[in-house]
Amino acid sequence: MKRLLKIAAGGVGLIALLAVGVLYYHGAFLDLTVDEKSAGPFHFIYKEMKGTNMSQVGVITNELNDLLSKRSFATQRPFDLFFPDGHAEIGFVIDQREFATLDAADTSFSTRIIAQQRFMTTTFPWKNVMSYMVGFMKVDPLLSEHRKKHGYRKTWAATLHQGDIITYFQPIEPELIAPH
Repeated sequence: MKRLLKIAAGGVGLIALLAVGVLYYHGAFLDLTVDEKSAGPFHFIYKEMKGTNMSQVGVITNELNDLLSKRSFATQRPFDLFFPDGHAEIGFVIDQREFATLDAADTSFSTRIIAQQRFMTTTFPWKNVMSYMVGFMKVDPLLSEHRKKHGYRKTWAATLHQGDIITYFQPIEPELIAPH
């Protein structure tokens, strides 16, 4: 019986050590800071995502990437907007020149320009798809704390994937009423 308990304890310890290693690799223990800076404009091509089924993000991203690749676009960078009500706009930012060539009558996607503005920003390392989940768990509380400290209201948040970095953006908008 003692031998079985030692084996079980060793197994649990090994699993815990492996979990800590995976979290460490994905940046869960990084010390992040929030900066405030101007960014944009963003020339955004996207599709709406209804609900919170995050597996749709990859599906929509692949569909739009295929569409842009077939049109020989070369500047697309994954850019996703998440709104407080739970819906999202999943897509890409592209350069102004390519954006200008889009056909407004094409209903296979939506477009808009997000104006240059001040954002709270932070970055997180990209390792693989799991980086988005770990990044969200690190960044969302950090942005929330920064908003409360400075009296900003909760608005949409965005992720911009560039190479091995994910940049998080959230517009700086003052609370309309004094916080409690």
